[in-house]
Amino acid sequence: MDKVNKMPKIMIVEDERIVAMDIKSSLESLGYTVSAIASSGEAALKKVVETQPDLVLMDINLKGDMDGVQTAEQIRIHFSIPVIYLTAYADSKTLERAMITEPFGYILKPFEDTELRVSIEMALYKHQKEKQVKASAQWFATTLKSIGDAVIATDNNNSLVFINTLAEALTGWKQEDALGLDLTDVFNIVTTRLSNTTAIPVINATHEGVVSLPEDTTLLAKAGTAILITGSAAAIRDSKENIIGTIFVFRAINKPKQAHSSPQTSAGEKIITLRDDMALIQTLVQNFVQGQAILLANANLRAEPVGDTIQLIAKTEGVILKATLTDNPRTALVNRSSRYWELIHQAMFANSFFSNISTQNQGFYSYKQRPIPKKYQMFCTSILELWHVWSAHTNNLAPHSRAPMDIIMLKDGIWIPIKDVICGYGKNVYIKTVGDKVAVDRADMLIWGKK
Repeated sequence: MDKVNKMPKIMIVEDERIVAMDIKSSLESLGYTVSAIASSGEAALKKVVETQPDLVLMDINLKGDMDGVQTAEQIRIHFSIPVIYLTAYADSKTLERAMITEPFGYILKPFEDTELRVSIEMALYKHQKEKQVKASAQWFATTLKSIGDAVIATDNNNSLVFINTLAEALTGWKQEDALGLDLTDVFNIVTTRLSNTTAIPVINATHEGVVSLPEDTTLLAKAGTAILITGSAAAIRDSKENIIGTIFVFRAINKPKQAHSSPQTSAGEKIITLRDDMALIQTLVQNFVQGQAILLANANLRAEPVGDTIQLIAKTEGVILKATLTDNPRTALVNRSSRYWELIHQAMFANSFFSNISTQNQGFYSYKQRPIPKKYQMFCTSILELWHVWSAHTNNLAPHSRAPMDIIMLKDGIWIPIKDVICGYGKNVYIKTVGDKVAVDRADMLIWGKK
């Protein structure tokens, strides 16, 4: 095995020095390199950073503020290094906690050198294979996120397992809210002839392979808007040709639907087509993200290319959005006083555009597309709303315990972790970040996210 041939570095975490030295001797006789020996959880975390071992042998009953299970959990979360537990005994509760940390093995003391070698080689092999699987999955996920169409995938129970950014924007569902839901809750489509037709492409795909959505398919988005779409569905099969899910690839049709072809929902209500303001704005932003300048119009709004920009003009207000097609990352200016600002902001926010609320240019706020840190749910609210969320969380904590709530804020184009939010007696709220503390007005808007 390549890892073993390259003499993997092993770190020992053991609070009994004699035992630790005995393990070190065994490892070296087997051809491994001992990168470090730590006698406490805190020391182990520091030495992981310093020596970057390939594997950690961890005493499960480690003495000190952090036992072996807690230390292994931190190593798993922050460093993704395989851990093998060493134990002479452990009660059932400790073993249950240890299982949650996903160890790569257990070795009972005392042990033979042969047993030690086998456990280490199996752990390194398993870890390497897991890394390859994760890398492959990440590659496919990144590919699906990056393509120019909306993509949704389900398992064989029709539960959502993947949704890319464009699909989030069209459906109005964020990934963290959509995953695990039934397909029809997120991808709710109808035609002029039938309502609630989402199940039909699924059934057809499982029998026929790739199938196209009906020509008059309308997607009913979360916000209540309806968007005419085109696309296809296909069954996802494993290596044995068993069906394990369905994938949908679709896009909005830029041409507005005619009023006479508007379908009816199951409740008999008329569906709003692309003539709806929100649908028009969503389509504009989605095409802008792809660098495409298109001409859109309805009774209230008109979107048209002007040089290297695309402008959105309101009939009663004039220009309310200026989007530059040549910028990378994409940038846009939005009129904050426009009555359409909330709709534009919602569409921009869904496509990872965030504004610098504190500054404006002749009444226009600047929006820039920025990557969102993984696993964060984003908000754009008043400072006071952030304080309410923080306060409600910290009030539920035990006295003197650290607040584990993971919150970040966008400041000067950078995502910064928040350490504390303090509401003063005046009109200010104080936000404490790493190495900084700022006072902001309670009414000010802030872009922030939480795990």
